[in-house]
Amino acid sequence: MKYRMETELKLKFSSRWGVLQNSSFVGQEDIVVNKIPKIIYDQGKLSHVLEYYIPSSSLKGSLRAAAQRISKSECTSLNNRCKDQICLICRIFGGGGASYRPSKLQFMSIYLTQKDITLARSSQVVLDRSTKSVRKGGLFFSQYLPPMEVTTQLRAVHLSEEERDFLLAALKLWGDMGIGRKHRSFKIKNLDDFEFKPMEATL
Repeated sequence: MKYRMETELKLKFSSRWGVLQNSSFVGQEDIVVNKIPKIIYDQGKLSHVLEYYIPSSSLKGSLRAAAQRISKSECTSLNNRCKDQICLICRIFGGGGASYRPSKLQFMSIYLTQKDITLARSSQVVLDRSTKSVRKGGLFFSQYLPPMEVTTQLRAVHLSEEERDFLLAALKLWGDMGIGRKHRSFKIKNLDDFEFKPMEATL
């Protein structure tokens, strides 16, 4: 039997989160936020603004990093090591090297409609082990979004029972811990409402 799930995903960030794409240091587990310029016409005037959005690929990549923590697979989104047998990670998220399979998950990108978003900024340094001091050119800056709640849509289809149970465990880890370094206070508000339904058999 195959299972499916279509649900609204309510995400709450109570601390700084969402590394901007142009930041100096972005980890695999971080949710990356892009910005696009928009032109607004209001009261006879044109103005240029920036709109922030979270690509669906960033959400899926962050969830995949959570799934990686509870899987024995060595595959990552950047390095598929599947050989004779497709691993559980690649069966759900897509991949599998030469035996590539498409992802069974779909996220909707999130467009942030909040006005007057004030970005937080932090700095990081890279140390030179030989001199035990800051490496030359080793100062980096990153930008983040302030605390807020956002909503997206998650769709999963054609899941086996094993894949269904594994995905739910990954979602719980992702939503309960907020595993990325830049969004540790991340929560899925409606985690207990998720429901997987059997898919109807087709001829």
